[in-house]
Amino acid sequence: MTLDESTETREKTRLAVARAKEGDAEALRFLYASYSDNIYGYVRFARNVAIDHLRANRLTPTETVFDPDAAWSADLDRAVTVREALAALPEEQREVVILRHVAGLTPGEIADRMGRTEGSIHGLHHRVPRCARGLASHGQPARTPKSEAASASGSARDCRYPLRR
Repeated sequence: MTLDESTETREKTRLAVARAKEGDAEALRFLYASYSDNIYGYVRFARNVAIDHLRANRLTPTETVFDPDAAWSADLDRAVTVREALAALPEEQREVVILRHVAGLTPGEIADRMGRTEGSIHGLHHRVPRCARGLASHGQPARTPKSEAASASGSARDCRYPLRR
């Protein structure tokens, strides 16, 4: 139901509000029948906005983030492993991973920032797990004939097409 904002309706409403303030039950019924659907919508909207605000500002208990009784060496080992894996990636793949997973950019935003196509960003991002698997299983990224030649010449490693072992 939409609000009728004609001059006649506004005048009826103004009079009904004045009579309802004085205790007129019939005027209150008129106002309820005329505006209850709209008021319900506004109340629902306000409720949803309030819930979204509370969720966005919810504090995380520090015990959840850091439990002093828990062994934290596994977290430290994981952080070292992630740093090593990132360091082993070619520069462009490392940049894509950091922009995607740390900065939270979309592939389109990354493409704009790096001056590449979105498809090439998807390709670089898609090849990262293969590099990581090679690093985990052999201590270094999976190599290709191209990367072997690049490595021999001293340039960065290439994790695009790992050799099957």
